[in-house]
Amino acid sequence: MAEEKIMMRLSQVARQLNVGTATIQEALAAKGYKVENSPNAKITSEQYEVLAKEFKGSASDNNKA
Repeated sequence: MAEEKIMMRLSQVARQLNVGTATIQEALAAKGYKVENSPNAKITSEQYEVLAKEFKGSASDNNKA
C-alpha cells in the first residue's frame, strides 16, 4: 500500500517552526517546491521535513520560550 501524504497548513507550520509564511514559501521555492504564499496553502510531510531541517534553530527557540 502507498504511503499516505500528510498535509499541513502553512500557518500551522509557521507557528511550529517560529518563522513567517513568506519565509517558508521562499525556502521551499529555493529547494524546487512550488507553494502559494497563503496561510491556508498545504504542504506535504516531505516538504515539512525539509523545512524542519532548515529551521530547526528557530523551532528550538520557540520551544524554549
